[in-house]
Amino acid sequence: MPDTIHTEYPHGEPAHGANEGPQPNPDARGAMIAGLVGAVVAAAGYLIYQRLPDEQRDRIHRQVRTLIDQKVSELRQNFQI
Repeated sequence: MPDTIHTEYPHGEPAHGANEGPQPNPDARGAMIAGLVGAVVAAAGYLIYQRLPDEQRDRIHRQVRTLIDQKVSELRQNFQI
């Protein structure tokens, strides 16, 4: 009996070496980097927001509510709801 196990690959040689893991997917790597950058930016924005005076927070709340109301109205008009 031989000391090594021989495996037949459909196209000759394997796509990667026997001791290597699967090759990293460049799309997955880019998605991970984008997610990490987004998380850092969101955390920084939250820290800045927490330090704002109450008047500025209230103004931001009003602006966001106005923007959301406009977008909802626009969607309702587009879909004739």
